[in-house]
Amino acid sequence: MTAVFQWFFSGSSLPYWVLAGVSFLFANRLVAVPFFVRQVEDRFLPRSFLWVFLFSLALQTFFSCALHWPEPRVHDEYSYLLAADTFAKGRLTNPSPPLLTPFESFHIFLKPTYMSKYPPAQGMALALGAVLGAPIAGAWIVTALAAGLLFWALSPLLGVRWAFRAGMVAAVHPMLLSWGQNYWGGSVALCGAALVFGSVHRVRFRSATLLGVAFAVGLGVLANSRPYEGLLFSVPLFLWLLFDVDRRKHSWRTFIIKFVVPASVVLIFIFTWMAYYNYRVTGEWKKLPYQVHAEQYNAVPQFVWMAPMPPKQYDRKDLESLHSGYERWEFESQQSLANLVRWKVAKLSVLFQDLSQPRVLLVGLVLAVSLFWVSSRRMVLLGGLFVMGMLPVTYFNLHYFAPLVVVWFFLIFDSFKKIAEMKGRWHYAREIFVALSFLWLIGPGLVLQCFRYYTGEKHPDPRFFSWQKLEAPIRSASGKHLLLMPCEPENCAVVHNEADLDRAKIIRARDLGRVENERLFDIYSERSRWVLVHEGSGYVAKLLATAHPPQNPRL
Repeated sequence: MTAVFQWFFSGSSLPYWVLAGVSFLFANRLVAVPFFVRQVEDRFLPRSFLWVFLFSLALQTFFSCALHWPEPRVHDEYSYLLAADTFAKGRLTNPSPPLLTPFESFHIFLKPTYMSKYPPAQGMALALGAVLGAPIAGAWIVTALAAGLLFWALSPLLGVRWAFRAGMVAAVHPMLLSWGQNYWGGSVALCGAALVFGSVHRVRFRSATLLGVAFAVGLGVLANSRPYEGLLFSVPLFLWLLFDVDRRKHSWRTFIIKFVVPASVVLIFIFTWMAYYNYRVTGEWKKLPYQVHAEQYNAVPQFVWMAPMPPKQYDRKDLESLHSGYERWEFESQQSLANLVRWKVAKLSVLFQDLSQPRVLLVGLVLAVSLFWVSSRRMVLLGGLFVMGMLPVTYFNLHYFAPLVVVWFFLIFDSFKKIAEMKGRWHYAREIFVALSFLWLIGPGLVLQCFRYYTGEKHPDPRFFSWQKLEAPIRSASGKHLLLMPCEPENCAVVHNEADLDRAKIIRARDLGRVENERLFDIYSERSRWVLVHEGSGYVAKLLATAHPPQNPRL
């Protein structure tokens, strides 16, 4: 109870308690505030999607260019960047390098081809950015598109005005802002979920060919970004749609011709392309890249109820530490029922706190669940089924829950809409509170987020390498280069490379000792040789001729 009390009355919640007090104490004097907000909104409503998209895109660009340029920090981001570089070069995959062990790294595989293990959608989004000049620009665009599509998905249920407010708040939401500032966010999956959600709720009122196409495209985006989570989200929605078509006595013939047929045509094309992609990357049309990587590296299964995988031998200590160390510990920590419940509650509380930022969003959610309006019951059920389906998953990251964001925003803004429009006592106070909260989020609240982002610690992980600074002397030198990267027990840099190793200015390889290094030098004999040397509190890159030779016998 103490933790709950502190969370509700923390510094993050203080502005909204102040806004609530002001709304109720000065309701008679502030009746013009909601009117002012509606007047401003009326200027933007005719092109709401465009304004939400541009507002979110401007915020993402400002955060990166003016506050802090995003650099990859975690293993997964480098894997997505490999996929982005591959697609930007017009390829689906890359040939295996002549030596495998020096180039092994996290979340990629080197045989039968050299490629990321992840589904291709996020890599394609980053590839769009790479074509435009920087991969992170793809994350900006997709995150802005996700905010716009969230508006589109909610407008048939909430109306244009309240859906516009939801889209604008989504643009300033800390979670979506963070997804646009890293290389592994959930914006792509959110786009797919919004397309599925919006098309399902539009076709309930009128069948249209474009809605069937939008539904299929949304399914395709989910299948190529978060396939399991997309299945959890889409199947209940589609069953809901079929039930609703039957209950409302719609024409099944019209529904099939205008919705099912175009959706099926698009899905056939999408899944045919997916089969071809699998064939090019893994050699088998029905084997996903994720499966190939799991067979070669994973030490535990994807679900806690599955039997442990046979032990694997790793050529590198850092890979062994991740797969047989951390991942096995996470899997074994969830094997008993008590530990599973404790683990999932802790993880879901993190998700809940992140989704509830800023705290005003929690007000709408509590009201939606407690009052249980008819229009919210199915959404609560949909969200509950999604969360239950995620409980058996071994791993947990916030962007896995990207499809849930659509349901979350509907519950919150449907509640706010009913609060503001409910007649009776304190009507003006409720409407003023909603309007002031909206103004706070778009104004002072956003400025506060910018300040926290700018002044916060950017890279607290000691294993993080700022490659832009580290490799500056190498990039300024002429010719092509080979960089040997040591691995120490507490500090292992990610071996990340471009898709085309032969044309890359810098090739990064793990130091495997004198004998293995000589084989690498023979293959890349035309390249100058560099090595990372530990100096002071960090690393510097030095020519191998001027540094002590690497002595790591086996990693």
